[in-house]
Amino acid sequence: MSKIEHAIQTALEIICQLHNENKTVSVAAVRNRALLPLPLPAITKAVSAFKENPETYLKAWQHNNPQAIAVEEPEVEQLTELTLEQRVVQLEQQVAQLQQALDKLVNKVD
Repeated sequence: MSKIEHAIQTALEIICQLHNENKTVSVAAVRNRALLPLPLPAITKAVSAFKENPETYLKAWQHNNPQAIAVEEPEVEQLTELTLEQRVVQLEQQVAQLQQALDKLVNKVD
C-alpha cells in the first residue's frame, strides 16, 4: 500500500469516527483529529468519497470496529436525576471504553 493510499485509509477511519460521534465531517475536522499529519489531497479525496457514498464506508468501518458505538450526549435532566455515585460509575465505564479503544489504536500503530 502506497503512502497516499495509507493516508486516505487513515482519513476514512477518522471520518467514520467523526460521523459515529455525530460530529461534522470536514477536512479541518480530519486534520485536527489525525495523530500524525496527513497530506491535504488525501484528506480531501477521503472526505469527497465519504460524502458521495457514506453508507459503504460506514458499513465497512463498523464491520472492522464492532465495539464502535455512537457517543450520545447525556441530557441535562438525566444528569441531575442521577446520584453522584451513579455519575461516577458512568464516567468510569466511559473511561474504560476509551482506554480499550486507545489500546487498540496503539497496538495497530506498533
